[in-house]
Amino acid sequence: MRRSCRFSPADMARVPTLLRRGLLAGLIGHNDKQGDPTLVGTVDDNGWIYEGRITVPSQAVYHAYPLLPADAFAKNVLDRFAEWVYRQQDSSLITSLQNAMDRYP
Repeated sequence: MRRSCRFSPADMARVPTLLRRGLLAGLIGHNDKQGDPTLVGTVDDNGWIYEGRITVPSQAVYHAYPLLPADAFAKNVLDRFAEWVYRQQDSSLITSLQNAMDRYP
């Protein structure tokens, strides 16, 4: 199945916001020996869930990709994200959550 999140080079400016969102929501995996999370997840405003896996541990360099709607891990990320969003009571995050719930039924 083709991933059609259409994340283009112009979207790179959103990466810091998406990364911060994932970290604040606690969407992280175990830390490696250098202390960097081995995995960071995030939910985009358009509803796509991205998973970033560490590629250069000591420099916190990650390679990220969208999760397919059928990916079982997406459900875990979405559940944790939903809990965090409801605790924040931030209406701007509700749209992201609703879009993700629509994309990952």
